[in-house]
Amino acid sequence: MAELRRMMDRAAAGYRPPADMLERTLACAGRRERRRRIRAAALALVIAVGGLAGVMVAFHLEAAPTPATSPTPPSSTTPIRGVPPWASAGSIIYKCGDALCVTRPDGSGGHDLLPSSGPWPQWDAAVSPNGQMVAFRGYYGLGDGQYALYVAGTDGCGVQKLTTSIASLPSWSPDGQWIAFDTSGGGGIWKVRPTGTGLTRIAQGRGGAEDMSPVWSPDGKKIAYVRETFNPSRWQLWVMDAGGNGTELLHEDAQALSAEPAWSHDGNKIAFTAMSPNGERSRIEVMNADGTDIQALTSEQGNAWNPVWLPNDAGIAFLTKHDAAVSLLVMRPDGSDVAAVAPSLGADQFTWVSDELPPPSC
Repeated sequence: MAELRRMMDRAAAGYRPPADMLERTLACAGRRERRRRIRAAALALVIAVGGLAGVMVAFHLEAAPTPATSPTPPSSTTPIRGVPPWASAGSIIYKCGDALCVTRPDGSGGHDLLPSSGPWPQWDAAVSPNGQMVAFRGYYGLGDGQYALYVAGTDGCGVQKLTTSIASLPSWSPDGQWIAFDTSGGGGIWKVRPTGTGLTRIAQGRGGAEDMSPVWSPDGKKIAYVRETFNPSRWQLWVMDAGGNGTELLHEDAQALSAEPAWSHDGNKIAFTAMSPNGERSRIEVMNADGTDIQALTSEQGNAWNPVWLPNDAGIAFLTKHDAAVSLLVMRPDGSDVAAVAPSLGADQFTWVSDELPPPSC
């Protein structure tokens, strides 16, 4: 979700990245490695090191209840068969091996998002509000860290590189005029126009902390993000105004790492992944946009991550692992009516867009 992204489906099927890519990842230690656990960039390469079982150890962690909220897991998360009507609209973009792929929720209509001539590999797909463009992270060179922010049409045409340095986890402003993204090694959060102009830093962690994983609010006024602090290590959820001012702590759990914030379409809720510091468990939680009323939606004994709100906030899609198999599930906003979608997707990073994307035309 590092996207961009095709390593996910092929990873589940036994795909392994080239040896030189693995070597570059192993050389990237310390703070960058901790950052990469948030999304599938590290995941795809952890898979190469230790197999699919290592994925959960890398960043799917258990969320212990915070003393103030004491969230309670749902009574049942056993998936039902078939795609429910409330989760049947739109398209899914997911990581499939070294690229980005598209499918309908029922698993039909699958195709590569970009032509083979595009940058390789690809992660972190984010579709523009009008559904016509996709931003993503892609490699432009052979060295570790030689990846940048790209945009392309959702028809696979017009691939354009926007940055000349490390960029990942893009998020579009609701008006489509800006793309927020983060960088490695403490570079903070930046924004850039989809033309590549107007590059501006809007947040940088204080006191050695790192700011990352920006997500624009539906009204365009705020950006939620993750702050990683050190000594002791914490992953907190923060919010700031779109210009980088007015920062405010939304959520901190002394017993869990909070990551992958996702705004509901109406702007009232934020779903996120709560992960245990030992790297063994994770679950999906949801809270009000002001950080209050935190609720656990999946079991603290499971491995669930990458929450994405469905069209019209009908539910939340997420990934989970069971018996070494990664599945894409959906549930209602209260954690009920869990169902499996996109059969055999096998991805460990995805996003869900409201419209059905066009077939490739380039």
